[in-house]
Amino acid sequence: MSSLSSTSPAIRSLPPAVLALAEAHAAHAAPLLRTYADLAHAAAWTQLDVLDFAPAGSSGAVDTGANSGFAVVRGLRPERTKREVVVPCRIENTLSSAHFTMLFDALDRLSDGPSSDGEALAPTERAHLLLAMLSPDGTVVYYTLARGIVKPVN
Repeated sequence: MSSLSSTSPAIRSLPPAVLALAEAHAAHAAPLLRTYADLAHAAAWTQLDVLDFAPAGSSGAVDTGANSGFAVVRGLRPERTKREVVVPCRIENTLSSAHFTMLFDALDRLSDGPSSDGEALAPTERAHLLLAMLSPDGTVVYYTLARGIVKPVN
């Protein structure tokens, strides 16, 4: 974790799994770290973990094409009963329908097992995921990306 060792104390205080995944996905490190910190501290999510969403049959290596993987955050929002998957990215990233297909395919393959310490965890929401868009000023805005067409609530 050489490139992250010189970052701020707030970043260095994140769990080792988050820092390791940020190192593995260097192109997505800033959105991943900022999103995780925002969910953990400002939004008070619980049961947070980080995952490597790679296309089926890939090694998990990240490139800039439609076959690239994503470092994602999964957690439980207050007042919810299912954990949600959050995909951190920069506002200037271009995402295609192939990226969204890969994300939902990876969501389908995701296991709902217990935590590493044996704690029972809430199941994962599979009908949607959230895009966490990091702007140049550090603001994170969340968008819901549903599987298919969803009728508006109002």
